[in-house]
Amino acid sequence: MNFGNVVVGSSTEVVENIWNPTAAPVRIATATIEGADFQIGNGSFPLTVTPRQQVSLLVTFTAAASGNASGSLVISLDGTTPYVTVPLYGNGVASGQLTVNPPSANFGISTGRQITETITNVGGTYVTLARATINGSGFTIGALTLPLTLKPNQSTTFTVSIAPSGNASGSITIACSTAWWAGGRRGDYQAATSVASKTALIIPVSGTSVVAGQLTPGPSTISFGNVQTGNTQNLPATLTNSGAGPVAIAGATATGSGFGISGLPLPMTLTPGESVTFSASFTPQSSGNAQGNISVVSNASNSTVNLALSGSASAPGQLALSPSSLNFGNVIVGKNQQLTASLAASGSSVTVSSASFSGSEFSLSGIQLPVTIPAGQSASFTVTFSPQASGGASASLSFGGTAPSAVESLSGAGSAPPQHSVALSWTADSGTVAGYNVYRGTQTGGPYTKLTSAPAPAPATTYGDAAVTSGQTYFYVTTAVDSTGAESSHSNEVQAAIPTP
Repeated sequence: MNFGNVVVGSSTEVVENIWNPTAAPVRIATATIEGADFQIGNGSFPLTVTPRQQVSLLVTFTAAASGNASGSLVISLDGTTPYVTVPLYGNGVASGQLTVNPPSANFGISTGRQITETITNVGGTYVTLARATINGSGFTIGALTLPLTLKPNQSTTFTVSIAPSGNASGSITIACSTAWWAGGRRGDYQAATSVASKTALIIPVSGTSVVAGQLTPGPSTISFGNVQTGNTQNLPATLTNSGAGPVAIAGATATGSGFGISGLPLPMTLTPGESVTFSASFTPQSSGNAQGNISVVSNASNSTVNLALSGSASAPGQLALSPSSLNFGNVIVGKNQQLTASLAASGSSVTVSSASFSGSEFSLSGIQLPVTIPAGQSASFTVTFSPQASGGASASLSFGGTAPSAVESLSGAGSAPPQHSVALSWTADSGTVAGYNVYRGTQTGGPYTKLTSAPAPAPATTYGDAAVTSGQTYFYVTTAVDSTGAESSHSNEVQAAIPTP
């Protein structure tokens, strides 16, 4: 005897017919029930069943709790030994029970969005949603056609929409009832209706509607062009609130290999007409074309804004120096020597942005940094060696940029400048001479400065001037001095040009 599903607290009856097919009477001593949820509703024992007679026993199942119940109807002819054992089965189910998710429609500060509510029958009986009533103002419901009956574990959804502006406040009341085949005998299928465990489902509604903003990207597509692998290219992008209400930006995400975003402090709010500028970056790790996207999420009417990203990557270029070393030889201290070399790019273009020396006696000229050298081309430069002291000198010149550094080796030697002197000679005076004075000037015709502190004694007719400067021209004259100290007029003038160096 299977009583099926019965609402907890309700009862269902099933009739068990007993037939005596023999020609002799049968005496039933007892009929008993095993199982607390089952009872015999009629019959008095002992009971005699005459030949070919049928008697009926009414067995009742009363569900005390949810879940399966079992028992037995035991018929005994002698009151001790079971003659027939009839298994009894039934299942207690809870009355219809409704839940709603989310339990309340809270819009917060919204721009007219919708909230979807889901009603589920978590009980064991059918529940009928009879009608829905709006209590309050500023909102509407949709996609809900009533009356609607939900089976156990069945759900339905509907929407709650806030008005374009203003406040939403109130609740939604959904009246309901539960129905089950109960009462009367199992075979009668008489429908009975009872009140559900919740006669009304109440959903609070609250929120404030604001005018929606509009988020406009500029540009909406960012192309980084060709970037060497391992390098980073940054390009600016702008987000502008072009709508009539504030826009709260919650998040921004860059997708795609090598793409990134920086300089956008989130969360942030843009007032109408306000803009924010940030950087999109591309740092490729391998050669080839790349595609990506920046997704910006906000409460604007266009809640998700996308910026398309693209770029290509090439292997880094290489720098080569020709020649790779420069030897300046011997250079007189105070002078300088220049040599020329060149930088060549291969593989791809190379941007040279820096040049540094390891020594102070060398300098660079003839090239303006930064400079981009296309692949297969070169740029020349000049290095000057200006020794500050005698002896060997060495250094290195390192060029840096988008390619691995290229290093030029530099060497040279400083030598002391030569010591120059002027050797003067003249013809002796024919008179009586005690000695001679020597004079020097820096322009023809004087004025002259006397070089001798005392007359050079006769008969000497030569004089050496070692106090001369490289590159200077001097003019010399002499005078004869007698024993009284009287001095003759100047001799003819001679000129001496000192070499450089």
